[in-house]
Amino acid sequence: MSIGPRVSFYGIPPHASRHIDGGVDEITSKLDYRAMNILQAKAINTTVFSTTSTSYVDITGLSVSITLPAASNVLVYSRVYQVYDDTANTTIYERLLRDATAIAYLILGYAGAANERYNSLIQTFQTNLAAGSYTFKLQGQVSAGTGTWGMTTGGYAGEITVIAFPY
Repeated sequence: MSIGPRVSFYGIPPHASRHIDGGVDEITSKLDYRAMNILQAKAINTTVFSTTSTSYVDITGLSVSITLPAASNVLVYSRVYQVYDDTANTTIYERLLRDATAIAYLILGYAGAANERYNSLIQTFQTNLAAGSYTFKLQGQVSAGTGTWGMTTGGYAGEITVIAFPY
């Protein structure tokens, strides 16, 4: 079957959505992340972090800063492999902060047995943040015992990623 010069693979003229305001270059620039001013900042940690604190403390290496040149929407994502407590029947808590403000929480269940492993994942979407500099970080605490974020177990790492795009 022959497809004519005015029909794309999906049966739509290849330029149908390109003549919105600026012609061919407009649709191309809308798909170009650099032209969209998408910013990304990421921190990766490959060291073990432990705490006995029953109050939130910073998890070493899981903090990232980003400067927004204009009002922006921001997606924040953190993950850690191998989170565990050395004491049975305890709870591990995490929270994600933007500067000093908590923006998301995660309770990593109760460890029915000592050293029961969990993976943690927090995602949150912040809308219309004003231009300026922000620091996002992950904090943790335990209800008892020693909580460990074993980010080197099996070659895994912990990370926090911030992706910002215009509001």
